[in-house]
Amino acid sequence: EPAPSPPVAAPASAAGSDDEDDDEVARRKRRRERFAKELADKEPLPAAPSDKEKEPPAKRTRPAADADRPPPPELADSELVAEGARPGEQVRRCLRCPKVFAARDIASFKNHKCVARDSSAAAGDAAAAAANGGGGNGHGAAAGGSRLTQYVVADLAEIGLPLPAEALLLPLSEARDALLGVFEAVRTTLFASSRRPDAAFGAAMEAARLLLAPTGGRVLVFSHTLPSVGPLKLVHRDDVRTYGTEKEQALLQPADSGWTALAAALAAVHASVSTFHFTTSNFVDMSSTAPLSRLTGGQLYHYANAAPESRDVWGPKLQAEIWRCLTRPFGYEGVMRVRTSRGLRVDHYLWGSSLPGDRDVDVPGIDADGAIGVTFLHDDKIIDGSNPCVQCALLYTTAFGERRIRVLTSALIATSSMPSLYRHADLDALLNIMMRQGALAPR
Repeated sequence: EPAPSPPVAAPASAAGSDDEDDDEVARRKRRRERFAKELADKEPLPAAPSDKEKEPPAKRTRPAADADRPPPPELADSELVAEGARPGEQVRRCLRCPKVFAARDIASFKNHKCVARDSSAAAGDAAAAAANGGGGNGHGAAAGGSRLTQYVVADLAEIGLPLPAEALLLPLSEARDALLGVFEAVRTTLFASSRRPDAAFGAAMEAARLLLAPTGGRVLVFSHTLPSVGPLKLVHRDDVRTYGTEKEQALLQPADSGWTALAAALAAVHASVSTFHFTTSNFVDMSSTAPLSRLTGGQLYHYANAAPESRDVWGPKLQAEIWRCLTRPFGYEGVMRVRTSRGLRVDHYLWGSSLPGDRDVDVPGIDADGAIGVTFLHDDKIIDGSNPCVQCALLYTTAFGERRIRVLTSALIATSSMPSLYRHADLDALLNIMMRQGALAPR
């Protein structure tokens, strides 16, 4: 291998003498001689073979000790994944551990006690195993120190926080017992006598945005009632007479564009929302609230027929999904960029909404089970048999406040043979892209 270049010395000042210049020249000469000696002591490289002597490269094999060990799932002959930490100056604000905010629908609590019991128990178990998090409800109870404190915000027109965000969201290591007490109180005694059918879903989401604005984080919403008071209230618009007609399509669209604007505001502060909806015979209008999870990198969960008599069916599913939601690897405050070699060009990013390919994509949150679709266009001729490359870079923050970057590089094979193209096509990926294009197409 060639010797590394000697380090470049700092330029001499204008006031330096000729003797100092001579000394610098001598030092550089000694460095070159030392590097040449180190290179001579190494084993010489074999001579390059001539064109006639060249042979096809032998297939790479692993050592005998690793013969029975399967290759890493994220490394293959055509893919390479690299990840490393980035310095703090790569972020737009001070690095902090992202928080977790839980919003609980307590409308008609007595009629949905089993839902509250199972969701609170599962969230408490997952919180006990999580590394960081915060306990609280925008209009219910919050963990403060070692005791349970309840804050009531009665003004739904102008949402505000009763205390600074730092006082409401505490590290789990400091408020773990109080947080578990919150879940236990919600599960048993707190709001047990409430029979009000009203739910202020929009107000709770605005409070979550204010609470997570300094640090970003995640929002978990448990809803079983149609939002009927406060901002972004919804009305019952389900009509069975429109089923199977052209008017049914209107039921699949948001009733109010304000929910999309709220989702964009939450994404701007890097807050990812996951919603859990429970229905029996009630209408919850998930079409209107779906942008909260779709545009922020969260996930929407639906539990149909969540009645007490069928608890054995949806109860274990709820507990398993809450556990997975809170304990799986999660990336916060992400920025993603995809680039290609000559001949290809990024057309669209299919994530939450269809975004043009000539830009960086903000990713408020992405989990280990999520995926982002990317489509490409041919903008130049690609030689048959060549290897065009695609590279994706994601800069994100871990749950411990560490800024990291992950780079995935994949080499493709260009072919003009249609049978080969169909034989090696990924059917799952194609169906995923087609479904995303259909769902995100403008109406």
